[in-house]
Amino acid sequence: MGRGFPERHLWRRVASMLTCPACGTANPEGARFCNGCGGALAGPGALRKERKVATALFADLVGSTALAEREDPEIVQSVIGLAFDRIAAEISRHEGLLEKFMGDAVLAVFGVPRAHEDDAERAVRAAIEMQAVLAELNRGLAAEGKPTLAMRIGIEAGEVLVDLERATGPRDRMITGDAVNTAARLQAAAEPGHIVVGPGVHASTKEVIEYRELGPFALKGKREPVLAWRALRIKARTRGERSRLGLEARIVGRDEELAVMEQTLRRVETEGRPALLTIVGPAGVGKSRLVSELERLVEERPDVLYWRRGRCLAYGNPSYSAFAEAIKAQCEIAGDDPAEVAARKADAALAELGGDERLAPALHALVGAAEARGASREELFDAWRSFLERMAARYPLVLALEDLHWADDGLLDLVEHVADWAQGPILIVATARAELFDLRPGWGGGKRNAVSLSLDPLSVEEGEAMLDELLHGSLEPALKRTIVSRSEGNPLFLEEIVRKLIDEGVLRATEADRWVPMGSLADVEIPGSVQRLIAERLDGLPLQDKLVLQDAAVIGRVFWLGAVAELTGLEPDEVRRALGRLRQKELVVRHEPSSFSHEEEFAFRHNLIRDGAYDALPKALRADKHAGVARWASRSAGDRAEGIAALVATHLLEAIGYLEELAEDCALAQEQWGVLVFPGVELTHLPPEAIPEVAARAKELGALVIVHGETIVEPVPRGTNLAALQSPDVDILAHPGLLTEEEAALAAETGTYLELSARRGHSLTNGHIVRLAR
Repeated sequence: MGRGFPERHLWRRVASMLTCPACGTANPEGARFCNGCGGALAGPGALRKERKVATALFADLVGSTALAEREDPEIVQSVIGLAFDRIAAEISRHEGLLEKFMGDAVLAVFGVPRAHEDDAERAVRAAIEMQAVLAELNRGLAAEGKPTLAMRIGIEAGEVLVDLERATGPRDRMITGDAVNTAARLQAAAEPGHIVVGPGVHASTKEVIEYRELGPFALKGKREPVLAWRALRIKARTRGERSRLGLEARIVGRDEELAVMEQTLRRVETEGRPALLTIVGPAGVGKSRLVSELERLVEERPDVLYWRRGRCLAYGNPSYSAFAEAIKAQCEIAGDDPAEVAARKADAALAELGGDERLAPALHALVGAAEARGASREELFDAWRSFLERMAARYPLVLALEDLHWADDGLLDLVEHVADWAQGPILIVATARAELFDLRPGWGGGKRNAVSLSLDPLSVEEGEAMLDELLHGSLEPALKRTIVSRSEGNPLFLEEIVRKLIDEGVLRATEADRWVPMGSLADVEIPGSVQRLIAERLDGLPLQDKLVLQDAAVIGRVFWLGAVAELTGLEPDEVRRALGRLRQKELVVRHEPSSFSHEEEFAFRHNLIRDGAYDALPKALRADKHAGVARWASRSAGDRAEGIAALVATHLLEAIGYLEELAEDCALAQEQWGVLVFPGVELTHLPPEAIPEVAARAKELGALVIVHGETIVEPVPRGTNLAALQSPDVDILAHPGLLTEEEAALAAETGTYLELSARRGHSLTNGHIVRLAR
């Protein structure tokens, strides 16, 4: 009999079992094929569950009952099916993921499996389009004298747990979290035809969407009333543009880059030949601001230049979208101009540049005034290039194309075509994130007229200077250093952190025109806008690289190749190659000298990246990974066991720290569903002298405490079995293959369970354990 655990309760070491994704059978650790169905089991690099900030959209059709009462079932099915097909198309167009249809309702999620910085905006835009689609369908139903349909939509954003395997396969039950429940409750509270959003969505989209406040709703299952807003319409702002802070700073730390841009423009004008200038850097580092600064300098010049600008969209990109936007500006074509109006304006612009009717069909196709019937891509490119050359023959032309990492292949080919073959003073200024080089590794390479600028984060001094510009130099030096340090040199992050501090009242302006702190900066979380940008970047990594980065994040800002291999289950060479790719993307760097001999040491380039990768891990997995780091460190210590004791203890305490929440969840499961669940922790490869303290802490948190015993197949410290059996807080001694008669007697005396293991190697001593325990 063990302490507090009746014999009828069987204990299973779930952590060491592999669950078959096909049939759900639990299989022993190390198994390659399922004992139940024979299917292949997931190995290293398999999809795992992740915590994400996502946006849930819940929609319900109203009026289908009345339609069913009056019409034939086949007609009803056709109408409802058509409505859901159109709704699903809008969700997909905005890159949302349909989780499931439930009768007349649909649940979609935005930000899964890949996050975007504007997922909440996408969800609201999709909802507005869904209502428009249904209105169009209703006009047809009304014309036929049939009952019309209405739709209620609720949307909320928040942290959710996502089963990524289900997100790429059967999507039922792929997402859980309060945002999903709140979206469903907001939908139920909405009026037919209305879109209602919660606080999370409103906060991140209020600059883009016009809302009407509805006041707090008392929603079922929510302890407190929930603030809600009705989405009315989209404000006039292009997708992908960020709202301004309201505080303006001059450009800081980019003097050299701006000088190169001015010099390149002068060379284009002097030589009368085109050039391609590409500005590369991560989100928020200041690419668009640098382009705007060049535009300001151009506008201040006494002579005339054409400045035309276009932006690639993160989703829903028509072909050649950014280039088309720039040419529409030249032709003064508005977004809502009918095709015939757009054609007339394009013809007028062409005539003003000297006219060539042969270019008109290609120009019409570009601005959406006609189809490009019968024209090859080469013919279109030649015509569009000729139009640019006519512009440049009149005035030097700067063509600014932003966010080329989202461009379609056609646009990238066109840019290179113009750079290679155009004649005249044409400067193409392109901005992109490093992902552009994944699409085009040789971008700009080998071109005499190509220049690339890579933007690095601001230095501490430059960050402080920018903060002085934003807040008029009114912060105390220590406070200034804290804010700049948290931004890690990213100008956008710096602005967003200042915005959040002001919005939350942590920074307030005094009558003396100074900003003073009204609370602790340590209590202010990183703004959601920054978190979304980081999540978007991490979700864009290949799966194996992302898993390596997440497991490295568990180890800390500094980590070791061997520890990552231990956590991921990958071969060291595979981890080394993945880290090489992550170094190329400037996510990690080498860290020398290594604190572990014969181990390659690395570090995260930015703490925000480390935090973003770590926060994506479910808490149960974090606990398991922290314990894995402790095991690796104990085995790798060699003669330095005492020197790394702090590292081992730190990770074990991190693992145990999650037990308190786990114990609360277990109690809730028994209270609400009658399910008996025991939270547990296994103490592995711990120095024997540390076992009593750590076991006592785990027991305080309500855990079932297991100690990894001395075994014939792993180098567990001598004395572990005895230390575990002497502790009053240890419930189970796992695979104690080197058990002595005295220790077996002590286990019987204290009522400590001894495990009979099914694991390879460990099971060889089962007979020995049974003989001693009888």
